[in-house]
Amino acid sequence: MWWTLSAVYPPGTRTFNYAREVWDYWDDWMVPTFPQAYTKIVQLGAQAVPVLCEYLVDERLTSMRWDQPDVMGGTWFAHEYDWNDGWQDSPGDEFHYFGSPSVEGKLPHTFTIGDICYSLIGAIVNRNFNALRSQPTMCWVINSPIVAPELARLVRGDWSDLTPERLRQSLIRDFETPDLAGNERNDRRAGAYHRLATYFPDDAIRLTRAMLRKPMVNQFEVWDRWEILKRTDPSNLATQWDSMRSGMSAAQVEVLIGVLRSVAHSVLSFRGDPNALRVLNTLFPGEDPAREREYWATTNVDVGDFLFAGIVLDDDEEIDRLVAGFLANVESLFPGDTNCQQRLASACIQRLYLRSRNDNAILAYVQSLGELTDGQDDKEWAYVLKVIRERSK
Repeated sequence: MWWTLSAVYPPGTRTFNYAREVWDYWDDWMVPTFPQAYTKIVQLGAQAVPVLCEYLVDERLTSMRWDQPDVMGGTWFAHEYDWNDGWQDSPGDEFHYFGSPSVEGKLPHTFTIGDICYSLIGAIVNRNFNALRSQPTMCWVINSPIVAPELARLVRGDWSDLTPERLRQSLIRDFETPDLAGNERNDRRAGAYHRLATYFPDDAIRLTRAMLRKPMVNQFEVWDRWEILKRTDPSNLATQWDSMRSGMSAAQVEVLIGVLRSVAHSVLSFRGDPNALRVLNTLFPGEDPAREREYWATTNVDVGDFLFAGIVLDDDEEIDRLVAGFLANVESLFPGDTNCQQRLASACIQRLYLRSRNDNAILAYVQSLGELTDGQDDKEWAYVLKVIRERSK
């Protein structure tokens, strides 16, 4: 095992970034961005994690070395740990990437077996364990369990006794109860899908079907109601809430409570609007806005972000039909928002195009944009049309 790890990066390799990038798919959608040895270890799944945990403090050096590039910016060491705040207790805000203080380390840094193991474990269990990550603008952060031993302690405490069933249950909870804050929420659910589709494909299909069948609410309309609530005097909040709720559907009320929870919890992680916590504490005294909750309704933004993350690893015709339905109704899902319409359409077409299914649905959407030929500036749609024509011969 450790020999394989030491051979992950060939001489001259400069960097690797987010642990989850092993699951990302770019222009050709199905080519992993990480070296073959790395992906093979990730494909082992739960059985690899206990062994990787043993080697978290292995100081042997790999061939990968990092020094601050000769440009503006900087590189520093931290002890950033990732957890799903939708259902896991926080080990402390000092471990959050937004609040982790710098720790003492020396550049250049040659990555160790332990550093690689830290990244690999994160790639398997759907956690951002970043041995090296970018920090806008033009900066880099190194997280090494050798430099910061508390990282090894935290990882071992959460994952050293991992079994396939425990991994399965953890990924299901990540899908159903992702982080409450925006980007983390979307990334967590998409990451759970990618791993479930690889390790437990039946669960990926079941959960994705349920997600795409939920009642869908326009998030922007709900957000407008939140803007009203946060400007309401505390003494009138209860009255305003009752009046507002009477004019909303049950699904809209459900999503609005989710928005309140999300924004309030963001405050606890340094990112949100403190008015949300005040509103929640007034309307729902004694309720913890940061705890586990599975929502039975969803928003057009959640669905759009989920599909845009590359939901292409299953082979389920029912999901294809649901996605084709979204493609046929992008204008009603995002009324008046051309950018969101095109983003959702691109996500739907990505899945259907890869599956070589529902070409008629793709063709109908592309043609709704107006007449396109292969020579027009919009090369993406022209290329899609070309392939569809070839497949129909």
